[in-house]
Amino acid sequence: MRERHATIDIAKGIGIVLVVLGHDPTVGGWGWPGWMIFSFHMPLFFVLSGLFLMPSRDLGRFADARFHSILKPYFVVALLIASAKLVAAGSGIVGPVDAAQLFAGLLYGTGSSLMWTPMWYLPHLFIASCASLVLLKVLGGRPGLLLPVCAAMLALGVLAIGHVPELPWSADLLAITIPFMLAGWHFREWLVAPGFRWLPSAIVLAVFVTLNLAFDARMDLNARVYDHVLISTAEAACGIYLVLAVSKGVQHARLLSRVFSYLGSASLFILIFHHPVHLKALSVLHARGVPELPASALAVTAGLLLPLLVWEAAQRLPPMRWLLLPRSPSGAAPA
Repeated sequence: MRERHATIDIAKGIGIVLVVLGHDPTVGGWGWPGWMIFSFHMPLFFVLSGLFLMPSRDLGRFADARFHSILKPYFVVALLIASAKLVAAGSGIVGPVDAAQLFAGLLYGTGSSLMWTPMWYLPHLFIASCASLVLLKVLGGRPGLLLPVCAAMLALGVLAIGHVPELPWSADLLAITIPFMLAGWHFREWLVAPGFRWLPSAIVLAVFVTLNLAFDARMDLNARVYDHVLISTAEAACGIYLVLAVSKGVQHARLLSRVFSYLGSASLFILIFHHPVHLKALSVLHARGVPELPASALAVTAGLLLPLLVWEAAQRLPPMRWLLLPRSPSGAAPA
């Protein structure tokens, strides 16, 4: 079990680095590298979250635990951001702000309604986790129905994109994200099986690159883009497999293992705080005349390191720990 947790933490670390890179304008401007990252980086986190679903677990206790690990930091940070903007508007630092619209956007909890767009993932992960557990309980005595149900949900979810309005907490995406979570649960033993295998990884890498270069099939869940139910899903599956394969290989490199495990443990904080740090760093560096590529590298580094300082402070300062961390001795905050 310790090896399995190491694999998952490393995979989260790799995944959150890809999230930060994917939000960098330079990486996105290169074309296909950005498309490749977006083709699987969010499905990866839903699959990893699905690994820990347990059908026997009480739904109320599960929801309470997920509230403290996901929704509590979401509401605390979102309220602080909204309050800070209101104070800044009242002081004349920024233009006038509609307070009702600001707090309504916080409650609505989608990428288009939040000031820090990547935070849309948190309320959606909460409802996707709870809904996935309910579906597992419903199908508990009929495991053979799980994959057909998930395939049908995914197909309907992809078809609905563009035809269904953006619902609170991105509930319109549930038909897409629940299948990824349940795939993580269904294939959990295989996904975290020990050992890196060169030949399957090489084949999957070749398929992944070929699919991305041969087809113009994009995925961006927040933007409601899922171009092709088969191609985009295959790209996501290949990318997830590769991240987990690399995670298993990295376990044997002590320094890399520790770095990515550390990043993975703090992935929720990096997700919440990286975007404003990243954009501010880019703005400052561009204003100072730093060339595009070095500026992006430094901004990505800042987007990873400064949230780690917040995470470390939250573990050491009781008020921050109570507000931002789940009720657990380790203080780990799963993403």
